[in-house]
Amino acid sequence: MYKKTLFLICMMSFIVFSVANGAVIHVGSGTDNAIPDAITTANAGDIIELTDTGPYLFTDQPSVDKDLTIRAQADLPGKPVLKYAGTSTSAKFFKLVENARLELSNLEFAGDGTDVGGAAKAKYVVTIENADPTKTAGLHIDGIVAHDFNDKFIKPYGNAGMDSLVVTNSIFYNGASEGIVLYSGTSSDPAAVIEYAEISNCTFANIAREAIKGQTNPTTKVRVDRCTFYDLGRTGTKGMVYFRDMTDVVVKNSIFSDNNNDDNRKFADFADAASLFYNNVVWNVDNAEVGSGTVSDTLHMDPQFANPENLDFTLPEDSPLLTFADDGGAVGDPRWVPEVVVPEPVVYEVPAGTNGISDAYALANAGDIIELIDAGEYLTDVQLTVSKNITIRGREGLPSKPVLKYVGTSTSAKFFKLMENARLELKNLEFAGDGTDVGGAAKAKYVVTIENADPTKTAGLHIDGIVAHDFNDKFIKPYGNAGMDSMVVTNSVFYNGKSEGIVLYSGSSGDPAAVIGYAEISNSTFYGIEREAIKGQTNPTTKVLVDRCTIYDVGSIQNKPMIYFRDMTDVVVKNSIFSTNDNTDLAEKFADFADATSLFHNNVVWDVLNAEVGGATVSDTIHMDPGFADPANGDFTLPSGSPLLTFADDGGPVGDSRWAPLEGKVILTAYVIGKGSVTMDPPGGLYDEGTTVTITAVPDDMYQFDHWSPNVLVFPPNNPTAVLTLNESMEVTAYFVPSIQQYTVTYDAVGLGHVEEELISDFDVDGYWEGDTLILTAVPDTSTWTFVRWTDAEGNEVSTDNPMTYPVEADAHFTAVFNSTLPQVALNVDVVGLGDVNVSPKPVPGFDTYDQGQVVTLEATANLGWEFTGWSGDVTVADAVIDVTLDTDKSLTATFNELAVPDGKLLVDASWDLRDALSFAKYNSNVEMIVLTEMGPYMPSEEDRNEGKMPQLDIDFPVTIVGDEALSGKPVIKAWGEGGSEGLFRLRT
Repeated sequence: MYKKTLFLICMMSFIVFSVANGAVIHVGSGTDNAIPDAITTANAGDIIELTDTGPYLFTDQPSVDKDLTIRAQADLPGKPVLKYAGTSTSAKFFKLVENARLELSNLEFAGDGTDVGGAAKAKYVVTIENADPTKTAGLHIDGIVAHDFNDKFIKPYGNAGMDSLVVTNSIFYNGASEGIVLYSGTSSDPAAVIEYAEISNCTFANIAREAIKGQTNPTTKVRVDRCTFYDLGRTGTKGMVYFRDMTDVVVKNSIFSDNNNDDNRKFADFADAASLFYNNVVWNVDNAEVGSGTVSDTLHMDPQFANPENLDFTLPEDSPLLTFADDGGAVGDPRWVPEVVVPEPVVYEVPAGTNGISDAYALANAGDIIELIDAGEYLTDVQLTVSKNITIRGREGLPSKPVLKYVGTSTSAKFFKLMENARLELKNLEFAGDGTDVGGAAKAKYVVTIENADPTKTAGLHIDGIVAHDFNDKFIKPYGNAGMDSMVVTNSVFYNGKSEGIVLYSGSSGDPAAVIGYAEISNSTFYGIEREAIKGQTNPTTKVLVDRCTIYDVGSIQNKPMIYFRDMTDVVVKNSIFSTNDNTDLAEKFADFADATSLFHNNVVWDVLNAEVGGATVSDTIHMDPGFADPANGDFTLPSGSPLLTFADDGGPVGDSRWAPLEGKVILTAYVIGKGSVTMDPPGGLYDEGTTVTITAVPDDMYQFDHWSPNVLVFPPNNPTAVLTLNESMEVTAYFVPSIQQYTVTYDAVGLGHVEEELISDFDVDGYWEGDTLILTAVPDTSTWTFVRWTDAEGNEVSTDNPMTYPVEADAHFTAVFNSTLPQVALNVDVVGLGDVNVSPKPVPGFDTYDQGQVVTLEATANLGWEFTGWSGDVTVADAVIDVTLDTDKSLTATFNELAVPDGKLLVDASWDLRDALSFAKYNSNVEMIVLTEMGPYMPSEEDRNEGKMPQLDIDFPVTIVGDEALSGKPVIKAWGEGGSEGLFRLRT
């Protein structure tokens, strides 16, 4: 299906709303240590973007002590290559310290830099060395390739503290020791305390020891999903994965092939039966035993990789492994799934309207995307059950978020019910809980509930950039016994809720626990909520991170805390603002925890009646007025110069980052409609106030620049280059159109059927362009009609193909002609006298016959002054309304006769509408005069007034109107024509 897309060229809005004051720093490979130098000058939250494929040479080993992203620029021909060229023989590319978060994306780490001067192969991509198990460093890696390292690829040192280590969509090969370790590598060292570790959609090959190894910290939650492991442990006489001491490990949907370790070690070793190993494939391992873990749904068969010696692990197109995963998809790293079996996700573009989202969901396959393309209202009377992986998102670049409203009959509605192991991602949407203005029976209760009723399930809910408001209960709720591996909510706003905001249990402490592996709520705002903003209970093992949230006027109405984590022992709440909790029950602390192992630090508290933090370990917390700009209207912007702008544990602002002002900075955001791009000189998108920036619209092949948005003043209007002086943030749009001929193509249908279109086009703008291919399919609307032919605008037959393919080369019109497959009969109706006959139903437009057996209703209506006297012909009856079964051709006549008028006088009292009296007299030849029998007044109703005027009395035939001689006075005629200038009567010829 042809897809039209609005491209977002500059993503600076993401920077502002995700990490306050973040800037994109473009770095080329021209000098040694370009990346370490950029790390030194960057601020917390900045993005270091590599602008070419390198190599980028390191002689330094930089420490990362602030939140940073290092990524490849989009659309490079290959990943930027990083190499160590220094003198150390035990080099690492990055050392992560303090509470810093490091994100690495779309990079290649070549461990062997000896060809560019390195003393030896590098040992590590990243080490974590913050030496404090209470620290909350984070490492997120996506889309990297790392190879030829002399030790481990990723290693935390003893006593390291991390809230998360997440590695996705990456490849690691040719390693001299383990691949990724979740401890120092030495069991006698202090434990590395990692809250949550995830390795998914990854490949490990030709590594001397285990691909993934964990030890010493029993509480780390580990999730390994859809990984491909090949030729591991051979030279180190080791297994393939190893989790000693760890009791909460899930390994699933993965392939383990070739482990000949000569020591008969188990290829997979666990510490406890509480850990799970399921929906995996094992082949060619010396010892196929899974040590201690609970094993299910595991298959032993040759995966038949395409060319594993050369790192091609593609599966055969007919492999049973393509449907062996727990969600019915493929096992192993998805990059090795043949494209013919698992295509790219289909994007279903849905315009505003009713039930479009549920209709698209019914068509979608697991992994597809439903994109809402309008800023209007998306109404639904469906409470959608989600049992497959799906993304529902608002299109980037819309002037506002698409608004979802429930309009059904339920008084306890939810928008989505998440089931099984499905993953639901919601992005850039607004959920308006109050749909009563458009037909909803009551406010909706929930945005999402999780109801898979199995604590071993691994459902996932990821929410980013939503606004949800005016709900009658909670916004997000898992039911008892629900199973989730993760619930992550970022960059979102929740307000006006009748109960809690987000709960991590059913809401009733007597229900079974909802088992959630990891829950994160960050960069989000909660206000106007009657109970707690976030509440957890019943499951002690859930790891919870609340980071950079703004929480205002919460819990006041129902005398509750602002946040509450009873029973939960692994909770971190940091870098957040808590303001205004008028809870008059002083026994209720504004923040309530279960255990001192939970941490509450770098937070700001103000205007709460009970400022005690129950249970948790509190540090670096201050009590001061945050000075919000206009909290009553949902504006929590912090004052310029506020000490809260540097109070977070990484030196940045506390609270939801969108409320941190950009000190002296402005943002230039460029959007594109059509195909092309916008360059900025100087580049970046984030500038000092007053900066002059030259923007240039660059069309893609077969496109031309048409015009800028109205806020860009250029002459002539199609000048692709403009110079802007940025005294404030600005959004601009460049419009591109195809540089070839556009045509007008229309189509319709005759008969009971319709036409569906598929347009194959290289152009992402509306219209039909030369070279497009239009495929028209004629679809009967009922089983008793069939397609016959296509005709052109003159009615000439052009094709009988269905579907018909039209290469767009000229203006054209096509009509799909349908015929009934049933025998046809005719109905002929004649009228004698003055009256009408209504026939229902009428023949299908374009036809004058009916399907045999059709029942039609005939209704005879006499003109004023006439009466219906009966039917004749094939049916003889006096009833004015009759049903006729058309089993054969039928002919009927409706007969109307004039009413008698004694002495030719039509007697009219004041209840008559004089227009009716005139009509009666006009069509009844027996009327000689109209006699008004009452004094009146004879006047129209106010309901007849149109645009301030009363109707006139039109007379276009000879008529006499007199008052009854028996009256004591003259009848009064008034108000006709009132408000106009024509008078009561209008004589027509």
